[in-house]
Formats: sequence, C-alpha cells, structure tokens
Amino acid sequence: MSAREAKLAEVGASRIQATWFTPEGKDDAWLTLSLPHGCHFFANQFVTRDKIINASWLEVNSELRGGRIGQRLTRSLAAVAFKYGYSTLRATVASEYSLDIFTRTFGAERITYWSPDGHPQSTIDTILARSVLVQRGRLEPDLEDRTEGFPTTVDLRGLDTSGWELPVESFDLKFDARRLPQTQ
Repeated sequence: MSAREAKLAEVGASRIQATWFTPEGKDDAWLTLSLPHGCHFFANQFVTRDKIINASWLEVNSELRGGRIGQRLTRSLAAVAFKYGYSTLRATVASEYSLDIFTRTFGAERITYWSPDGHPQSTIDTILARSVLVQRGRLEPDLEDRTEGFPTTVDLRGLDTSGWELPVESFDLKFDARRLPQTQ
C-alpha cells in the first residue's frame, strides 16, 4: 500500500469532526469540519436570522485530491444545514476543483452564479463558469493564491441528505451554546 493509499484509508475510516465556535465580536455560530491529513471545511458561518450558511474555505491536502474528500466534507456541511433547517449555502467557487465538487454534490440546477458585484448573471452556467476558471487557472495556478471566483448560492430546499454523513459535533471552550442553531 502506498503512502497516499494509507492516508486515504485513514481518512475514509475517520468520522468527520465538527467544532462549533463564535469568533470574538460575532453573534452567529461558526463551524469547522475536519478530517485527518489537512482536510477541512473552515469557518462556515451559520447566519441565524437569514437561515443562510456562508461557506468559507474548503481545503483538501493536494496529495489526497481525487479521493472524494472535498465532496464528503461538502455533503456533511449540507447535512448539518438540513439538521438545523438552513435552506441556502453561499460560497465562492474559485477553482475547477471546487466547481466539480459543488456540481457533483448539489447538481448544477441548484447552483446560481453571481457576478462579483452581487448581481445575478443569468447567462453564466456551469460550462461558462468552468471556462472562466480554466482561464484564471492559467494566470493563478496555485489555488492558495486565487484572488477571484464566482460567488454562488446553492438552494438546499428539497435536497435529500438522508444518506449523508453528519459529523461528530463538539464545542470550542468559549462557545456560547445559545448561539447554536435550533434543530428542525
């Protein structure tokens, strides 16, 4: 077994860990999902008033990409959203890798691409978004250095998350449990 295969096996056998926290000066609950070997979905803000999740940063160890880890973390975030009655996920898709994960996870029909100034772009579909991201990839090949992407909104209403993994939830020591979203 190669080192990559051993790491993938370890990640595959691990439960996703979820840590709730509230950043200093913020009111909403935030959640980070984690798996071993540098695989995380960092700082996802649960905006209680609007029932919207602002997804922040999906990171999968580059050595482990292609093992469906990003999709697993994204599905887990959606399962948590469903558990707490959230209907919208917002994120910025800055790479083909992220575009593929979101399209496989949610289906292109659930994703709306927005222009950077916040106005809907009804003519931008998955194919055009991919084309633009390929062009940007030639200019900024390192995902860590990407400065632009497509703001997206994913409609989670009616999404069947019943077979998707809920993480093991824990709380930062400073987390105020009253900020935790109410379950449905």
